[in-house]
Amino acid sequence: MSYVVPVLDHVPSYDEFYRDYLAPNLPVMLPAAMVASWPAIQRYGHDGRIDWEALCADFGDHQVPVIVGSAERRSMALRDAIHLLRTSSEPVYIKDWHLVRSSRTDAHARDQSRPFPYVTPCLFADDWMNNVTPHARPTATYAFASDAWLTQSTEAYEADDFRFCYLGSRGSYTPLHRDVYTSYSWSTNIAGRKRWRLFAPDDARWLRQFPERRTSALASRYAEMEQAFHAGKLGAYQDGYEGWPGWGQVRERVYEIEQEPGQTIFVPSNWYHEVENLTDCMSINHNWCNAMNLTSMYDAMEAEVEDVAQALDDVRAMLAGQPAWQREFTHLVQQVVEQDAGWAWHGFWAMVVDALRRPPCDPTYAPAPAYVQSTIEALLERFRKRPDAPWLASGVHDLASEASATLSLMTKPPR
Repeated sequence: MSYVVPVLDHVPSYDEFYRDYLAPNLPVMLPAAMVASWPAIQRYGHDGRIDWEALCADFGDHQVPVIVGSAERRSMALRDAIHLLRTSSEPVYIKDWHLVRSSRTDAHARDQSRPFPYVTPCLFADDWMNNVTPHARPTATYAFASDAWLTQSTEAYEADDFRFCYLGSRGSYTPLHRDVYTSYSWSTNIAGRKRWRLFAPDDARWLRQFPERRTSALASRYAEMEQAFHAGKLGAYQDGYEGWPGWGQVRERVYEIEQEPGQTIFVPSNWYHEVENLTDCMSINHNWCNAMNLTSMYDAMEAEVEDVAQALDDVRAMLAGQPAWQREFTHLVQQVVEQDAGWAWHGFWAMVVDALRRPPCDPTYAPAPAYVQSTIEALLERFRKRPDAPWLASGVHDLASEASATLSLMTKPPR
């Protein structure tokens, strides 16, 4: 038994998407009509299959991250990776390739006339994680402002982002995971088919070997878990089983769906998911967030900081008693968190400040300003009361203060 992900036959308005999926935090599959005009669809996807020659012609010399079978990730030129993908007996996956940056770098270097591969759908335009417009830009007054800037500015070369292209052979997969800090994601199949399995946030603890311990081992591939379940190996560890005592229940509540060429799936915040390529497949993926899942992301950041601090208890014991040891330990924890997840408190508040000062889209495609403001105010209050707040770097507090000051200006009545 599995739950059903809705498959829409029409492109919803933002209000419909917000009401039925974004606000209740539920997945949905969106129709190919939403992205039919993308240059990437027209150039790299033909009759549901990947045009390898076009990809090699456009990006063949670009370095991309590649995983072959279960080996470690390595870097190679895209044309070499594609050759490997098409000839290897093992699954090959080109993962987390920054196509946006590659496209802009390549276009500026050689061919300004080449069209940008795609434009972020307006349903996902309120994207704080990829709000890479430069600090001097005025507030955006139209959707896709960030995309528009990327088509013009050489500064985009250096801007980090959470926009990726995936190219995988049949049988390649991404194991069960939750997106960074419970961010949303959306994924469009340029060509090929995928199978998605998703688990709602309420079932997250049952995906752990020891449900009461959030850092215990996460379930492996769905097929492997099912094999162990049917072999009678899963159950409470203290009763002589391997663990995962809730798998028998959670397997009944999995959401399963196959994604066709051109379709786009919205993956809600804090949903664990596994993805398998049923054919050779090319997809565009964004991690993104906004005020709607900001509290969840803050909670995830707090949990990550707590888990890292606990893992460094031996270091804490060595430092304790030395002058300014709390500041040194807090700095170390923030460093490790940033290395593990890509950003820590500084990155979180910098993102919030940028979103307030330079909204990434027209208000038509965003929650009500009052909701945004109240959400951030509540998180600022929580942040000020954190036990490690006195020892966080001044730059972090400066950003939090800037967020607070910006909110005050936004709520100040006109004179």
